[in-house]
Amino acid sequence: MKPLVLVAALALAACSGEPPDGPEVAAVDEDVVPAAPPPTPAPPPDMPGPVAGRWAFTESADGQTAPREGQCLLHRPTLSQAYGFYRPLSPQCPPPTFRQEGASIVGVYACGNDRTEITITGNLASAYTMTEVISSSNPPPSPSGGPVSGPTTIITIATRTGECSGQPEPPPLPEPSEPPPQ
Repeated sequence: MKPLVLVAALALAACSGEPPDGPEVAAVDEDVVPAAPPPTPAPPPDMPGPVAGRWAFTESADGQTAPREGQCLLHRPTLSQAYGFYRPLSPQCPPPTFRQEGASIVGVYACGNDRTEITITGNLASAYTMTEVISSSNPPPSPSGGPVSGPTTIITIATRTGECSGQPEPPPLPEPSEPPPQ
C-alpha cells in the first residue's frame, strides 16, 4: 500500500504548482508578449517606362491590326504610368506591378474579375512589343452572342520615331492610384 501512497503524493506535488525536489524548473513568465509577426514587405519600386520622345503604336487584337494614335512623352514615365496610357486603370484597383525576368519585363494587372498578364520585350529606348493576355473569371458574352472563346490577347508594337518638337508641356504624369482601404 505504501507504494500507492507515494505515487499519489508525487502526483499531488506535480499538480500543485510547487517546485519538485531537485533542480528548479524555470516558470513561464505570463507577462511575456509574443514577438510581432514580420512586417509585410513593401512592393517593389516601379520600373522606368519608355524614354521621352515621340512614339508610334500598332495594336493587334483578335486577328485585326490597327495603328493607334501616337504619343509624345516629354518625360520618362514609370511602367505603371505608361501602362495607364494604353489601358484605363481603375482607381478602385491596385496599380499594375512589373519585374525584370531575363530580357523581358513581366507584369500583372488584376482588377475585379479580370487579370492581365503583361510581357514586354525589346528596348524601351527605341522599340518594344507588349503582349497582354486578359482573362476574366466572369467574361461578358461575345458580340456575336456565341460562347466566349477564352482569354483575349492584345499585341502592341511601339516604335520611337523621334523627339517631341513644338509640343506644349503636358500636365504632370499621374501617380498610380493606391487601392482603397479595406
